[in-house]
Formats: sequence, C-alpha cells, structure tokens
Amino acid sequence: MSARHMLTIGAAIAAFLGGLAAAPTSADSNASASSATILASHDAYADLYESSEWVARVHFDAAGDHFILTKKSNRTYSGRAYMEWEYTTVAGNFRTGRRNGLSQVGIPVDFNHNFGEGRKVELRVCVEDAWFDPCSDWETGYA
Repeated sequence: MSARHMLTIGAAIAAFLGGLAAAPTSADSNASASSATILASHDAYADLYESSEWVARVHFDAAGDHFILTKKSNRTYSGRAYMEWEYTTVAGNFRTGRRNGLSQVGIPVDFNHNFGEGRKVELRVCVEDAWFDPCSDWETGYA
C-alpha cells in the first residue's frame, strides 16, 4: 500500500471519528444552541502547604453554594485561616469576598453563599502571619 493511500485512509478515519465526537448525545438532543455556556456544578479544593505541612484547606461545595474553611496545622503558621473568593454575576458584575476562619486546628467553619447556577467561582485559602500572609494557588469551582 502506498504512503499516499495510507494518508487518505488516515484522513478518512480522522474525519469519521471527529464527526462522532461532534454528534450530540441523547441528553443534548433537546438542548438549544446558545452562545452562553453553563457548566455543571463542580466542587473545588484549595490547599495551602508549607514544605510537607498541610496548613489549611477551603472546600467549595457546589451543591450547596458554600465554603468549608479548616485550619489543618499550627506548626509553621499560628495565625487565623481565611479564604478569598472571586465571582462574576450573571449580570456581569465582578465580586470578591473574604471570610475569616479560626486559628484553632481542625474546626471547620461553613460560609453559605448564593451564586448563579453554572457560574465560575475562584477561591484560595490563606493564613495570617506577622510578615506576610501565605496563600494557596487559586482554584476554580462552578456553582
């Protein structure tokens, strides 16, 4: 078989498979086309580590639109844990927030919010310290 013939067969297979990937599933068959994409709710976790020490965690529970903030260790940082969030409303307004947790280890604090369905929520966890507040990377959940 010639190289040209093999490339033609490969292109036909790729086109066929690409068509399959674009085919709607039965769950999508009643969906209308829209330029606005709403994503399914998705939990997120932001963890702060210092070397191998797990310092703090914030969990965004998408089903309840709430955050659970927990200080995990006092070995390196004894200050209070806090979390920050960012969110753009359905109307396009950018919102930020901060919620303070506790300096005691292992006591979760729950913060309830009401975000628009399918909206992206960015979050991170930090700990207050004398010189600077170490923070985790930003993580993304969907309400």
